[in-house]
Amino acid sequence: GFSAIAWIRGHAKEWNVDAERIVVCGFSESIPLAEGLMTLWKDALLLEKVGYAPQHLRPDAGILIRFFNSQSSPEEVTTPNSAAQRVDCDTPPAFIWCQSAGSTSSENRLAGKINFDLLTTFATALLQNGRPAELHIFGENTHGYSLAVDRSTLQKSERSTCEWLEPAER
Repeated sequence: GFSAIAWIRGHAKEWNVDAERIVVCGFSESIPLAEGLMTLWKDALLLEKVGYAPQHLRPDAGILIRFFNSQSSPEEVTTPNSAAQRVDCDTPPAFIWCQSAGSTSSENRLAGKINFDLLTTFATALLQNGRPAELHIFGENTHGYSLAVDRSTLQKSERSTCEWLEPAER
């Protein structure tokens, strides 16, 4: 991930890419990867291994998208190594949206609560560190775009994400 960000920045002019608007996106199980890219870009051990300056590795924003029936463990919310624990005043802004899968089983309700806690904990950490964050919760749908029953909910979430990306200051 970090090498990809640096590679895109290194080719930005050639590819007609704005090197100051590189956004990482994590869907469901890839959220920890996106959060890691957002919070570990200036880690000393990482910098030593990859050989890039921190400003070449830092994404300019993050988009985190979670469906409530994705599986997580309760420990993920509060572990010392959780992404929320690594948020600081240099963490990129984030747009976070969740969508309920509508399951009524107690197992999926617990998974939904844990996922909600993970995302609100990360959003809260951003705000507590003076970083921009938005958290949107959309209505019930199935897990995954291709399986979506209600396309109108997905259209609302996509529109919200695009509107958030628009401001020049991001």
